[in-house]
Amino acid sequence: MANVIDYLKINTVKVSRKSPFNELDALALARVSYLPLTRIRMNEVRTLGDVAKRLERLEEKDFRWKDDKELIRLLGESERFRAMKIADFVLDNDEATEKQFSAVTIWVRPYLAYISYLGTDSSLYGWKEDFNMIFMPEVPAQTEAVKYFRSFCRHHLFSKVYLGGHSKGGNLAIYAAVLANDLRQMRIKKVYNFDGPGLRKKLADKDAGRPVIQKIESFIPQDSLIGRLLEHREKFTVVKSTAEPLLQHDVYSWEVEDQKFVRSTTTKKSDFNDRMITRWLESASEDERRIFVDGMFEILKRSKAGNPMEVALNGVKHIPTLVRAYTKIDKERRKVMMEVAKKLLSAYYQTWRGR
Repeated sequence: MANVIDYLKINTVKVSRKSPFNELDALALARVSYLPLTRIRMNEVRTLGDVAKRLERLEEKDFRWKDDKELIRLLGESERFRAMKIADFVLDNDEATEKQFSAVTIWVRPYLAYISYLGTDSSLYGWKEDFNMIFMPEVPAQTEAVKYFRSFCRHHLFSKVYLGGHSKGGNLAIYAAVLANDLRQMRIKKVYNFDGPGLRKKLADKDAGRPVIQKIESFIPQDSLIGRLLEHREKFTVVKSTAEPLLQHDVYSWEVEDQKFVRSTTTKKSDFNDRMITRWLESASEDERRIFVDGMFEILKRSKAGNPMEVALNGVKHIPTLVRAYTKIDKERRKVMMEVAKKLLSAYYQTWRGR
């Protein structure tokens, strides 16, 4: 199976009219924001080649995804990428306000940039911010994403830009695009969302007819769960992943051929989960969702079981500590959480009956 790493090994021609920027280039640059850039002095690097040299001393365990180490090595060697300038790295995390945000700008060529928004890190409050999207009109990272794009537009008046990201980073790219005014939206060439959630229904409905929606494309694996959350009005492309369903969020499991992802279709399981979660969210009030999410993360924090993905993959051994943590939540909140859980079961049953 070939993936984006294999693409980087063979496609070394500079971006040009004969070899235009493509969806695999966009994925590779979306991963740049995931690199451990805090481990190097960003004010001393100018290009992706410089970044690669500074990061080569690190081990795989120092990277968020082990394949990211190979990715930056290849970007640093590639004629296509190594001379791309990198700038304006921002990291702004705040556990107290449940904000986890980072972004960086890569210059594809003069007057054409790619803003790479970071997705969710492994921190519990980073995951909490993701879940807050189901009841908050705007989470802190979305606010920062809009500010970052506005700042880019102010400082680079004549430049065009791609916006992109993986997971929450993809959501931030979409959000920054649809919240921009018409003049800023004209600066956007395209928005790439790699398996990231959509928008809240009111915002998605409001922007459904705007020209910027035509510039957005979301890519999801066939069993996607995260990438189908909330509302999507943009173009959807389903790609083939070789991983098990819960692990398909890993973009290195996505198959590529030539300069494109291998296309696929969503599975019945993915379609079922999408309908079920949509029905569940519609049945619970925003206040109920807030209490449920706050309670769930309080349980995770008390139990020290890890973030939701870690619990999903290894949760059985943590059941006793999770139950004990649940019993320490006050009675009124437990009651609301139980009601919301019942609504989830009801949504499952209704979706199963209607399948």
